[in-house]
Amino acid sequence: MKIIDRFFQPYEEYSERTTLSEEALKQALIKECPDSSKLSWKVIKASFLMGRTMIFTRHPDDPFRLCPVCGHRNSMRGELAIQCEKISDDVTVLHITIAPDSRLRGVAYAFCIFALIWGVAASCIVWYLIFLPVVFLGFFFFVMMCCNSAAEGDVPEIRQGFREMLKKLECRKK
Repeated sequence: MKIIDRFFQPYEEYSERTTLSEEALKQALIKECPDSSKLSWKVIKASFLMGRTMIFTRHPDDPFRLCPVCGHRNSMRGELAIQCEKISDDVTVLHITIAPDSRLRGVAYAFCIFALIWGVAASCIVWYLIFLPVVFLGFFFFVMMCCNSAAEGDVPEIRQGFREMLKKLECRKK
């Protein structure tokens, strides 16, 4: 459904230059960013605004996929997907895409299908219950629009947080 797919389009795509090679960046991200499958004190501090800056957690199977953590929770907040392109020995260009987690798309589809099946089944009992799934779906899309709008507002903060972390990693290399 194109209505659901439009909520999962990338918020921003941009490029960033770095002096780190792809392997050095991978090792630095593994060292700097906590694993998202494990709870750490660093993540707890960032979640409750005890830390000063945004931190990033990494997916356990892909160190080039980072999830920003800050004081408020939004499931539609963009994740960073990084692709490296080596320009020279000293320069690597990072192609960065900030987009919501695509796994949530399945949850959205499942909710819509459940609401439709439930509405058809309920309307067999009482005809006016067919309007209840319409209300549920309307509320669902309203919440999705609010979450999506808030997540788009977080993009400059995510971009700035990643830029600061990248500069810190580059300084450690020198």
